[in-house]
Amino acid sequence: MCQGTNSTPSVTINDYELEVVTKFNYQGSTLTNNLSYYSDINKRIGKASKTLSRLTTRVWENARLTTETKIAVYSACIISMLLYGSESWATYARNEKKLNTFYLRCGRNIFDISLSDKVTKYRRPHSFRPVKHVCTSAAT
Repeated sequence: MCQGTNSTPSVTINDYELEVVTKFNYQGSTLTNNLSYYSDINKRIGKASKTLSRLTTRVWENARLTTETKIAVYSACIISMLLYGSESWATYARNEKKLNTFYLRCGRNIFDISLSDKVTKYRRPHSFRPVKHVCTSAAT
């Protein structure tokens, strides 16, 4: 649909009419006809989750690695996968909530904290920052 009309657009190149689609992938990002970034954010979280789970036995459960090393792997592999293409995202509260939920899940994996654990006086390392802080500092 075109903005303000009920007709579908028609684009023809060399007697070939292009198909009208509601979403498509372009350079790793999903673009939609209503400019919603929700599906793209879900896709990025899915890819970062897959990377997180692949590193479970080699990194997160490895007792010989220090917390600083695990955070460096997290920043290099997970955050970069998650925030690829995020420069164009509009920051809505629901999107930020989804990203921070994923961030907390990563923290539980890295620091081996289950949901049933009672955490008192827990301090995260300074280098393990919320996604909002990472997005803001990356923009400057």
